[in-house]
Amino acid sequence: MYFKTKRKYYLEQKLESHYELLNEWEIKRDLSENPTETAKCNLEIEKFNNQIKRYEFELEEVFHYITENENILEKKHYGFEKRKNNNKLKLVIFSGTGVSALSGVGVNALKNWKGYDINELASIKAWHLYPQVILEYYNERRKKAYSAEPNEIHHILSSLQTDFDLSIITPVVDNLHERAGINKVVHLHGEIFKSRSTLDANLKYDIEGYKLDIGDKCKKGSQLRPDIVWFGENLPMFDTGLNIARNADLFIAVGNSFIVYPASNIIDAIPEFVPKYIINNRLPSVKLVKKYKKEKMYKNFFIDETPLIEGLKDIIKTIV
Repeated sequence: MYFKTKRKYYLEQKLESHYELLNEWEIKRDLSENPTETAKCNLEIEKFNNQIKRYEFELEEVFHYITENENILEKKHYGFEKRKNNNKLKLVIFSGTGVSALSGVGVNALKNWKGYDINELASIKAWHLYPQVILEYYNERRKKAYSAEPNEIHHILSSLQTDFDLSIITPVVDNLHERAGINKVVHLHGEIFKSRSTLDANLKYDIEGYKLDIGDKCKKGSQLRPDIVWFGENLPMFDTGLNIARNADLFIAVGNSFIVYPASNIIDAIPEFVPKYIINNRLPSVKLVKKYKKEKMYKNFFIDETPLIEGLKDIIKTIV
């Protein structure tokens, strides 16, 4: 349904622009006293008329599809009604760095650490070149996260476990969701309070405190590194996140900018008929979000551009 609605919007925009261009050529033709120029105008007018007819025909088909399926979707999901077996609805939260930022942590908290480009530090290449620097950087981030506390959003999300089968999918690496009492959290980019072996990625350890140093080794004798997914590495938990997303009954993205890929592709796995809410008052000017913002008429896609806490509370009022 989403893609049909997106196509509907595209066709409406194309028709509007084509009507304007057609009008311009007609005016130009009417004012022309040159037979050659008049003939050229007639060719352009014919071209736009033909294109308009094609767009109008397709738009009618798309509109018919949307109207035909609207009642089915509304009956199936839009009311957020509990299933007949009384199981809790599966609520999937896509929680971004904007949530962690309210607790004073996240990538931007150490944006200009010792003059380094943080994107450079978050790469497997940097680890091979200067592991000591990388460990120091993540020790600083870990220290900041260690002293941080879950904020109001973390606690609001945790409270939703009473009414929903709640799963958090997140690119953030801190443990504030867990510390707020949330049971199901999938970290797409790893966990900063864990280390893993450089020899065997399956060997992982909890980090006590905030320090991880050169010489800290796994049981096989290799150096430990932060359990973080760096640029140049695959996302081992991505498929897990996709499977959770595919089974969602309700989807909320909070504090996520949708500019980090492939993590942001999680939303594409949400079934078309599932209500989707995006809460972010600082949406970036990226192609995906621009299109979503223009499609507010799509009944299963909603964007709330109020501050995160206020927006989340408003949505909760409609679903609980």
